[in-house]
Amino acid sequence: MSIAMRPHVVEFIQAIAALSSPPQAVWMIGSQANGWATDQSDTDLLVFASAEFVDSLQKRDAPVGIDCLVVFNGNDFIDPWSKKSGSLEQWRWKMNSPRNAQYIGAKWVPDEEFGDPLGDLVEREELATRVWPK
Repeated sequence: MSIAMRPHVVEFIQAIAALSSPPQAVWMIGSQANGWATDQSDTDLLVFASAEFVDSLQKRDAPVGIDCLVVFNGNDFIDPWSKKSGSLEQWRWKMNSPRNAQYIGAKWVPDEEFGDPLGDLVEREELATRVWPK
């Protein structure tokens, strides 16, 4: 499956690929990778890189419209600009091929969709596609 990326996402990936400590791979996850994005959706990227790469990103401004999680030790990930963190083990990350993977994602479903007055956090199997290197 080929994924169309917005110009600012392509520019961001090109910029991080040019860093002195570049990433090993960049994967698109979330709504853009799974076909349920809206015009208001951000782009979710999972970047495999080093702790030095995380340090480099933290010195830059956070990208607008991009949610970037960096896997820095093969399992654990953080968002360099926020307090988001987790692990691929928690997500049950599974490589299906060099370009495709699957994982368990969580989505907040508002009350009107879920039928609960408060809504609910729903886990579901999601797809990921490697977008860099091609």
